[in-house]
Amino acid sequence: MEIFKLLGITVGIAFLFYNAWYGSLIILPFSCIMFRRDVRQFYQKRTKRIRVEFKDFLVVLSGNLSAGYAFENAIRLAEKDMEKQYGKEFLIRDGIRRCVYGVRCNQSIDVLFENFAHEIGIEEATSCAHLMMLAKQYGGNMIQMLQRMARNMTLMFSAEQEIETSEAQKKLESRVMLLSPFGIMFYMRMTNAAYISMMYDTMAGHVVMTLALVVIGICGLWMDSITKGVKA
Repeated sequence: MEIFKLLGITVGIAFLFYNAWYGSLIILPFSCIMFRRDVRQFYQKRTKRIRVEFKDFLVVLSGNLSAGYAFENAIRLAEKDMEKQYGKEFLIRDGIRRCVYGVRCNQSIDVLFENFAHEIGIEEATSCAHLMMLAKQYGGNMIQMLQRMARNMTLMFSAEQEIETSEAQKKLESRVMLLSPFGIMFYMRMTNAAYISMMYDTMAGHVVMTLALVVIGICGLWMDSITKGVKA
């Protein structure tokens, strides 16, 4: 779906700035960059969703353990609670089910969580598996460890949410600035196409249009890099 949307945008810009299909070939490099950016953003959102689900899983699991449930029953009930909250197709469901099956087969809890962390691929899960291994070796309180990690993740998400909220207005302003040239071109084509006809009929016009697109593209990449730099 994203590919078709990107192709539609590419063709639309080509006809807006060149009034011809071959303009898509000129815009193609920027379209590829946009596609890579969209793919990166998709995986970033997926990773964020996994982190949130893992934090909620720790909260529910530690609560069940505090209530006196054995680890097998605690993790099984945690899976059911996660299904109620996120539906049956939440992202870490398969990993939790493997943990449930492993506990039933008397596999080591720290090994199960290590495999679970490797499967979902987030740093918080890896740290949790490492702490569980240490708790097993040195007799630490696993319930308190899970509660502390869930609390720390909650505080971390709150701080990230505040940063994203403060950046939302700046992102909107940058997008408006980036889309303004396209809106101006569309308005001029709809209201007075003859006024800019030379931009489509002459070589000099094509050069000017190409330079304009290059500048817009560079500005877009610059804005994107600034946003990534602030998040980092």
